[in-house]
Amino acid sequence: MYVSTDLVPAEHWDIPPWINLHLYQESVALLTAQKVQFMNKPSYHQMCRWNSGLFSQHPALAHIQYYWRVEPNVHFFCDVDYDVFRWMSDHNKTYGFNINIYDNPDSVTTLWPETLRFLKDHPGYEAAGNARQWLEAPGKRVGNNDTANGYSTCHFWSNFEIGDMGFWRSAKYREYFDHLDRAGGFFYERWGDAPVHSIALGLFEDKRKIHWYALHSCMAHVVHPVLTESSGSATSAINTSPSSTAPTAPNAAAANRASSPTAKSGSTAKTAVPHISSTSAWTSRSRPIAAMNISW
Repeated sequence: MYVSTDLVPAEHWDIPPWINLHLYQESVALLTAQKVQFMNKPSYHQMCRWNSGLFSQHPALAHIQYYWRVEPNVHFFCDVDYDVFRWMSDHNKTYGFNINIYDNPDSVTTLWPETLRFLKDHPGYEAAGNARQWLEAPGKRVGNNDTANGYSTCHFWSNFEIGDMGFWRSAKYREYFDHLDRAGGFFYERWGDAPVHSIALGLFEDKRKIHWYALHSCMAHVVHPVLTESSGSATSAINTSPSSTAPTAPNAAAANRASSPTAKSGSTAKTAVPHISSTSAWTSRSRPIAAMNISW
C-alpha cells in the first residue's frame, strides 16, 4: 500500500476560456440574491466542475479502477471490515452511494434541458433498465420539477461515493460532460458534481449496477419506486425511505447489509487549496484500487 499527494493541473482547475466572465458575475449576483449556497465562491464552481468530469482524467489516477471519495473530517460509525472495491467488482457494481436527497432547483435550472439536448443529439445512449423515472419523478416535488424544468433534483450526495472509474472515462460520459462544460452551467448556475453524476448514472447505466451502502442517516431520502423495485438481485435494490430516522429496508436491502457496512458520513466546508491524496493497493486479483481523499 502507498500514499501519494498530487496537485490538480491548472488546465483542469482554472475557469475555462469560453466562460463569459461578465455573464458569470451577473449570474453570481442573481443567484446569490436567490440564496443559492456557495454561488459567490469561484473555487466552489471550479471544484464542482473538476469533480464532475476531470478528476477521473488526473494523471496520478490513470492506473486506478475503483475509487472511494472520502471528505475531510468524515466519521464512519462502524467498522468497514471487507474490501469494498472487490465487493463492487465481484457484484458488477458501477457506483455506490449512501445518501439520496433533493437539490436546490435554482442551482440547476438548465441542467435537465441541456441533458435533453444531449440525448436528442445522441439517440440510443440511454441504458436499458435505467433510472430516468427517478430523475424526472413527476408529482413528487412539483416546485422542484417546475423550477428545474423537468428534473426532480433527486441526486446521490457525492460526499460519499464509491465507483468504477471506467464509467467516468467512458465515451458516453466524456461526451456528456463536454457538452455540459461547454454550456457553462458550472459557472452561470451552480451545477454540482452530485446532480451531474446522478443524471449520468440514471440515464447511462442499468440501475441494478447502483448500490446503496446501507446506513442510519438523520437525513430524509428521496422516494421513488424505480429505485426500490425488485430486480431479481438481492444486492441491487436501492431503498430510499422518507424518514428522519433510520431508513426501513426491504428484504433485498436487508440482504445487502450482510455484505456491506452500516455507515454515516458528513463533512466540513472546503477551502480553496486543491490537491489529491490517494491511497492505493492491489487485490489478490491484481486489480488497481484506491481510496481517494479530495481536499480544498
